[in-house]
Amino acid sequence: MREEFSMKQSKPLWLRFLVIAGILIFCVSAATLWVRLQVPDGARIPMHWNAKGEINDWGGTGSLWLMPLVMIGMIALFAVLPRLEPRQGTALLNSKPYLITGLGSLFVLACVQVGVVFTAQGKDFPMIPFIFTLVGLLFVVIGNYLGKIRSNFVIGIRTPWTLSSELSWNKTHRLGGKLFALLGILLIVAGWRKWPDPFLTWVLLGGVFLLVASTATYSYFVWKSDPARMQG
Repeated sequence: MREEFSMKQSKPLWLRFLVIAGILIFCVSAATLWVRLQVPDGARIPMHWNAKGEINDWGGTGSLWLMPLVMIGMIALFAVLPRLEPRQGTALLNSKPYLITGLGSLFVLACVQVGVVFTAQGKDFPMIPFIFTLVGLLFVVIGNYLGKIRSNFVIGIRTPWTLSSELSWNKTHRLGGKLFALLGILLIVAGWRKWPDPFLTWVLLGGVFLLVASTATYSYFVWKSDPARMQG
C-alpha cells in the first residue's frame, strides 16, 4: 500500500520530468541527424578536448549518436534507482532535488552535444569554457537543493555517518550545499580565464577532492556528537 501511494504521489513530477527529458532528447537527436546528413561518410567527429580547448581525440560518424544514447540510458537509470532504494523508495520520484539533478545532468549532456555538432561542421566553439560553465551552473543548482534532500542511499552526500545519523545528514548537506555552489562559481570563473595547461584540471580535481574531504570529515564529527546516532 505504501509503495502504491508513493507511486500515485510521484506521477505528476515524474511525468513532467519525462516530458522535459523527452523534449531534450528529441531536440538533440534532431540536431544530430541534421548534422549527420551534412557530413560525408568517413568524416572525423571530434570527441575529446584538452585543457587548452584543442581537439585531441576523434571518432567516426556513428559517434555522433553517443550522447543521445547516454541521455536515454541516464533516464532509464533515474527511473530504476528509486525502486532499489530502501528508505524513500519510489517516493524519490516525487522529490524535486532528485529530478532537478537528473534534468540538470541531461541539460549538460545536451549542451555538450551542441558543441560536438558545431565542431563536426568545422566551426569554432569554445568547448572548455562552455563545459566548465555548464558544470559550474549544475553545481550551483545542486548546491541550492542539497539541503532539501532527505536521507537515502541514492542521491546526496552518503557517508557511513550521514546514513546513520539524521543530524549528520541534515547539517552535512547544508554545508555541502554552500560548498557545491562555491565550487560551481569557481569553475565558471576558471573556465573563462587563460590558465596554463594543467591548471584547470587541478582546479576541478582539487575542488572536488576538498569538497569530498571536508564534508566527509564534518559528517563524522557531527555524527560523533549526535546522541541519537545509529551504532554498529
